[in-house]
Amino acid sequence: MAERKKVQKIRTKRAVKPKGLKSSKAKNVKNISQKTTSIRMTSPKPKANAVTTQNTPSNSRTTASVYKKQSQTDKPIKQNRVYKKNNNLSVIRGKKGEIKKKKLITICVSFIIVFSIFIFCLTSPTGPLERITNAFELMGSGEYPAVLSGTKTLAFQTVNNKAFALTNSHLCGYTFSGKNFLQFQHNFSNPVLDLSSERVLLYNRESNKFIISNNSGILFEQNLEQSVFCADISHNGSVAFACEAASYSAQILVFDKNMEQYYTWYLADGLVSDVAVSNNGEYVAVAVLKVKNGEFYSQIYCLNTDEKEPVFVKELVGETVLKIESTSSSNFVYASDKKVSFIKWETGEDVNKNNFSAPSYFNNISDYYLALYGEANHSDIVLYNSSGDIKHQFEFNGIIDDISIFDEKIYILSGNKVTCLDFYSTDKKLINLDSNVDFIFGSKDGFVKINNINMDFVTIKSDN
Repeated sequence: MAERKKVQKIRTKRAVKPKGLKSSKAKNVKNISQKTTSIRMTSPKPKANAVTTQNTPSNSRTTASVYKKQSQTDKPIKQNRVYKKNNNLSVIRGKKGEIKKKKLITICVSFIIVFSIFIFCLTSPTGPLERITNAFELMGSGEYPAVLSGTKTLAFQTVNNKAFALTNSHLCGYTFSGKNFLQFQHNFSNPVLDLSSERVLLYNRESNKFIISNNSGILFEQNLEQSVFCADISHNGSVAFACEAASYSAQILVFDKNMEQYYTWYLADGLVSDVAVSNNGEYVAVAVLKVKNGEFYSQIYCLNTDEKEPVFVKELVGETVLKIESTSSSNFVYASDKKVSFIKWETGEDVNKNNFSAPSYFNNISDYYLALYGEANHSDIVLYNSSGDIKHQFEFNGIIDDISIFDEKIYILSGNKVTCLDFYSTDKKLINLDSNVDFIFGSKDGFVKINNINMDFVTIKSDN
């Protein structure tokens, strides 16, 4: 019995062993197979040398060789495909990014253009439609020489790169490049011209007729009930008239941009020498000349169009006010035979302090308020801003017949000579003309001369 059990144990052990191998080698194969399986399960990219090359059973050798071939062939194929896909995707994404950038730039530029046009129209004092119409009329160019309608030029004024010539029969508007954008007949015996940024006022002194136009033509042509002494048109299109009045020395009539009257004030005594309306149409300044004890003196009445009584009355003893103008919605300026003063609308406070006295000339030219001081043959040319600050000052020897400002240069007409001075340098150019002229106005690369009704351009040669 003992021998049978021993033989049975030996047979059982031999049945477990692999065929043709000893037991120690079987254990080695089993361990290698387990290691290979664990490597395949834990590492997505196994190394080729992880598989042993020693003699193994046929099924284990077949599995290892298949795995080795698969690992050698799959790895570069998968990597190349990923690289190609990444390259293609990066190119596509780059093109899409460029397209998005171009679209974004186009949208931003379009928005800026539309926004600029909107602001341009919104800031129009007389309305966006009128500003667009005025801008459209100025498009294009003309040429010189040009001939004005009429037989004699009475006045010449410029504003915002526009020139207006008043002849004895017509009012003509020109751009600085020579385009004739406006022309109509007035038939006034004593015409007076006044300009704002968008409109033109033309009235017949000591008559009741007036005309208001813009760049495209006549807007209003009406008659008042009384004759006009003087008038002023404001930045927003409001118009103030100083007229005759029964039982009063004068009456002040104020109209809005649609020519609807919204204010009236009566002057008890005195002679109105000039009138000005603020840029927003809320205030009116009236310069009055009076006599006391045989001496002339002036009074300036500041009127608020919402109140009956004057805001203040400024008395100027020994002074005669020659001109009064609005500089902004905050200030106005007057020029007398003694001085030039900038005054606040609300308080009457004098906001500028200077040592100049006795101006011989004063006018609003190209956003500056120009005053001439001194003798006839020697003048101090002083340019003020709207707040009354002195911005530029020049000296000129000679008689000044006309003066113009353009592009930070000042043009001075004296006889048949024109002197060009630069704002920020000592450059001085002298141009001799063939004959005397009546008016000039500065322009790009030169100036325009007006002799009677003939206009021609004079080029100033550069030093370069």
